[in-house]
Amino acid sequence: MSRYSIAFSVILFEVLSPAMALAQGGGPVSEIVASARASARYDAAAFGNCVWDGAHDVEPCVASAVAAAGSGGNATVSIPAGVLPFHSMLTVTAPNITIQCAGWDSVIQRHSSLTGATQIVYMTGAGDVIRDCTIDGHDVVNTSADLQVSGANSLIDHVQAINGAGTIQVAISGQNSTLTRSRIIGTSPDANIYGVWAGSGSSVTIDHNTVSNTGIDGIGANGKGTRIVANHVFNSHCYTGMGGGQIVAYPGNPFTIGAISWSDRKVTITTAQPHGIPVGATIAVSGMSPSGYNGDYTAVAGTTGNTIVYRLADDPGGETALGFVIDANANDGILVANNTVDRGCNSASGAFEIAANNILVTGNTAVNQQWNGAGTDPGTTGVAFIANTIKNSCQTNTSPPCAAFVSSSGGVTNLTLVNNIFIDDQMVPTQQRGIYILGAADNLNIQGNNLTGNVIAPLVDNSTGVNKIIKNNLGVDNVIPSVASASTLTLPLNPTVSLTGTTTVTKISAAAWTGREIKLIPNDVVSFTATNNIANAITTSAKVPIIIVYDGTSWNLSPRVSPQSR
Repeated sequence: MSRYSIAFSVILFEVLSPAMALAQGGGPVSEIVASARASARYDAAAFGNCVWDGAHDVEPCVASAVAAAGSGGNATVSIPAGVLPFHSMLTVTAPNITIQCAGWDSVIQRHSSLTGATQIVYMTGAGDVIRDCTIDGHDVVNTSADLQVSGANSLIDHVQAINGAGTIQVAISGQNSTLTRSRIIGTSPDANIYGVWAGSGSSVTIDHNTVSNTGIDGIGANGKGTRIVANHVFNSHCYTGMGGGQIVAYPGNPFTIGAISWSDRKVTITTAQPHGIPVGATIAVSGMSPSGYNGDYTAVAGTTGNTIVYRLADDPGGETALGFVIDANANDGILVANNTVDRGCNSASGAFEIAANNILVTGNTAVNQQWNGAGTDPGTTGVAFIANTIKNSCQTNTSPPCAAFVSSSGGVTNLTLVNNIFIDDQMVPTQQRGIYILGAADNLNIQGNNLTGNVIAPLVDNSTGVNKIIKNNLGVDNVIPSVASASTLTLPLNPTVSLTGTTTVTKISAAAWTGREIKLIPNDVVSFTATNNIANAITTSAKVPIIIVYDGTSWNLSPRVSPQSR
């Protein structure tokens, strides 16, 4: 086993183990989180003089109940059924407060005056819960989330979010927090809005939710260790002209550098906001001038709050342009498992877009995407797609690359595609390719996939790169295509090829990586000359196989069957 394969196995175990029961069909996290949080109860309808008729502002009474609950802590605020207009944002800052509605008939509704960067409900206390409510954005244009929960160990349970017209319908970011059993429905599909956003906090879980009709992503995440499990996402990513996926893993958020200085072989950065980057983390600095500040470094002692310190031997000089700093591993370990993603509503959209590193995508089903089924963004590393079913893509857009899975032309490393079903089984197939690899691709592992039924090709590798393993793929390894001999012999990715004709071969054109081996079965006598990228001359005998092996520079030809090919 190669070094990168061993490393990925460790990542896979560490990421998957804590959520194994959940990903394998266990119950929602809400069943095991905060089973008995609240004791005291406060009825919002008993506070103040609000008129609960669906037309008047009731937020002040709910806020009074929340304040009373917060004074003692560990309490529940009960909200009655009905349309409940909020003219102001409800803010919950005390810990362990539960907002308990009477079911989805309790409709907390954004008033037309509640615009700008203002949420309808904003909960920041550790252990806060909101349950059994409808959050209605009421199609009021704003620049915020409708529901935002950012406290650690918080829970959004059985909430419905509808009619959002801001930037996000539900945002959750507290460490070890959970969004479960909820339904998020957008009604402005051509608006620039996310259904669910899981950001910044570590180990957020998004499980057993239904998300549909969103303008951009159904679910987007960039929080380290986020688990996106057993959700149903469909008819999302509708924003006109925007490519991408209905479930998207993003890189961590960059922090704006406000000031930077060098002294005593160390650089001190001051960020515009608290960064949460721990000592020992790998940071990436970019956009600085002089460029000597830019690069990947390790945060050292003194890194805290708004300050980041790293070692740098030489003084780059006084800054003339300020850039950004990011925790290079801020999004490590995102798990996307056992989700169902049906057709999106944008001709440039797909099911999964992976723009972050060390992401495991496993056990998902994606059917009838309008363009590509899934893909990676430039520069990603450590992405693994294992045991997914992605089929019948390219429903309305068959332009290249048009495949179940596409890697970016910007290049990837340590990409694993194992035991997936990337097929087209329609009466009239639309999916042009099973896998399409573009750009540089080092440490590429493609094994055991079903790639049958695709219109143009099961597997296309247009990439450069080293350390590739491509084998045991149905639709490739079990197919022996015929290729006519030619001065420049062009060979497909199949490990065995039938060679017809007698034209002398002076050059071999094929996807080449060190160690790649192809068995040629000539139907007649064919001569290969030691020119261009052919290492040695050979003349075949009819029906006697030869083996050609790429050594990193040229193809070596041998009139024998190697042990690996028998």
